Amino acid sequence: MTLRVIGNTTRDIFYLTQNFPMPGESVLAFERKEDVGGKGFNQAVAAARAGAKVCFTTSIGNDAPAEILRMAINAEEGMVANILTAPFSTDESVIMISDESENAIVSTADCARWLDVQSLAPTLESVIQGDLLLMQGNMNHETTANALSQARARGAISVLNIAPLPQDAAALVEMADIVVLNLVEACTILGHTCVKIETNSIASAINSGKMLQEQSGSIILLTLGSNGCVILSPDAEPIEISAPRVEAVDTTGAGDTFTGWFCAGRMRGLSLEDAVKEAVDAAALMVTRLGTGNALPSRTEYVKFLEEQCQNELG
Repeated sequence: MTLRVIGNTTRDIFYLTQNFPMPGESVLAFERKEDVGGKGFNQAVAAARAGAKVCFTTSIGNDAPAEILRMAINAEEGMVANILTAPFSTDESVIMISDESENAIVSTADCARWLDVQSLAPTLESVIQGDLLLMQGNMNHETTANALSQARARGAISVLNIAPLPQDAAALVEMADIVVLNLVEACTILGHTCVKIETNSIASAINSGKMLQEQSGSIILLTLGSNGCVILSPDAEPIEISAPRVEAVDTTGAGDTFTGWFCAGRMRGLSLEDAVKEAVDAAALMVTRLGTGNALPSRTEYVKFLEEQCQNELG
């Protein structure tokens, strides 16, 4: 069985600031960093480092930064890459990180949206029963819908991380077997007003997740940041998975880490609940690090993290 990831790869540029600028305001960054990232790359690498057999299909530009991305993709152990060259500049993300470890991200997606049904035909034709197909939200609707449809027809399980949220997200959610999204994304799809999650409002978040699950028929993994994740399945009660308490440094890539580790867990035969538990723990480890591709944890690092968490709990 193979996890087949179709998604973007970006040049990530980080600016560390004291706070985010208000409209019309300029702020100075006290540090700048670069990394290789993109939702597709992050999820594929996270899954490979978690121990899954991964085939990653992506598109990069035709400029100098693309060669850096190509080398990073090909250097990742446990991952077979199918790299397509788009006639554009390389996609990039500008990521601002505040003193509170929150992030704000602006990305381009010309290369990601260049992927079409024809260019992905060889990848989709190789999907077989028992495979997992992982998709994301920043490709065009026809491409994503076709991939999800083919996966189902070929007996594979499809997982959709709907971020960044497309306008036609509701239709895609209905086509996926498992959907990963956060509360803001769930509320947007439902047309609800969303407020910041607090401990006493988790019940409200679960209600939103239930509504989306019933509307779509898909399994919903509703991520709640430091509050963990809720699993919402047809004909089953919600299952809450709590997250370990950590000192967050950078929340960038936490959702990608979660999704990659979840898929890897399912590939290893873990139950839905156990796979989510591993994914929540891996995401918690990720937020203690700065960066994207270079910060994604290995299984050895994950095991060490759990041992340290256990020691801390024992006091």
